[in-house]
Amino acid sequence: MKIALCLFKYFPYGGLQRNFLAIAEELLKRDHDITVYTGEWEGDCPSDLQLTLLPVKASTNHGRNKQFYQLLSSCLQQNPVDVVVGFNKMPGLDIYYCADTCFAAKAYEEKNWLYRLSPRSCWSIRYERAVFSKTSHTEILLLSADQGKAFNHYYETPDHRMHLMPPGISRTRVRSEDSDLKAAKLRQQLAIASDEKVIAFLGSDYKRKGLDRLLKAVAALPADTLEKTRVLVIGRDKRMKDYEAQAVKLGIRDHIIFVGQRDDVPELLFASDCLAHPAYLENTGNVLLEAVVAGLPVLCSGVCGYAFYIRDNNLGAVTPEPFKQSVMNEQLATLLASDTDWRKRCLAFAQSADIYSRPLRIAEKIEAIGAELCQ
Repeated sequence: MKIALCLFKYFPYGGLQRNFLAIAEELLKRDHDITVYTGEWEGDCPSDLQLTLLPVKASTNHGRNKQFYQLLSSCLQQNPVDVVVGFNKMPGLDIYYCADTCFAAKAYEEKNWLYRLSPRSCWSIRYERAVFSKTSHTEILLLSADQGKAFNHYYETPDHRMHLMPPGISRTRVRSEDSDLKAAKLRQQLAIASDEKVIAFLGSDYKRKGLDRLLKAVAALPADTLEKTRVLVIGRDKRMKDYEAQAVKLGIRDHIIFVGQRDDVPELLFASDCLAHPAYLENTGNVLLEAVVAGLPVLCSGVCGYAFYIRDNNLGAVTPEPFKQSVMNEQLATLLASDTDWRKRCLAFAQSADIYSRPLRIAEKIEAIGAELCQ
């Protein structure tokens, strides 16, 4: 089967991008002919993937995305495929991998009318409607149940076109017998003492992931707890200096380690004692489950799509919405002081939960939809 996988931009550390690559690799295992269309590719590309870089040159994000769609349409007219799978919203998709929240919900519930008149908003709603309207034929792969409710509300998307997929955590993220050795080595490299508690924060968009909230919560820790607490900030953000300045202002700069973009994220999680993810907006939050299978309890905000895994299985704490900083402050202090055997509890969950099969299930769904289209 000839399959086109389409996404605006690939970089190796994004959650959507890592899921995209896992799905592409699963389809390749099944001997499908895969062509990837993207406007930008960072990092290595698997040799068996046919990569087509589209020359997108517009100056704005929505302008580049609009140009990407125009170039993609031309390519697909010249080189037809059996199934077109999109990882970003755009017209003409047979299947959409729904990694984003509903833009219309944000535009109408959180923003004013001027925001909705901007070129970016008009473009975003138009492309979202092309995927989710009741007259569209695009099949939608949902990553969380709450997504479908919002899209159905704004676009009357039929339930039969929305398919809920399980998480797709890589089993390479699960803590193993040699993980402690790797953790001890990393802590030594980072000058973290064995009796210090390490809070991991992971994300490439510090603002959306809530780093400011975490810094405030750390600053509010009791003095004796703070003395033995460090924060590992993993990921890149062009506004990093703003958060360094916030840490200085809060008097906790010596407790924060900005390690940047790393290839050894699993080892950094093994070297940590808990994960904090107080996001303002998070469709699912794979990192919550990646932390759990590494043996870490999680403190996250209630907006995270996968927060129910943490709450329902007692794998840490969830700050309820509407978010209150004082509540998170107390939860963080309690989590750090807890004598619960979190590792045992988290690894028991990792052994029993269906949180690894997304690439397999999505490949099966793409094949099934593709077979119907080819009839």
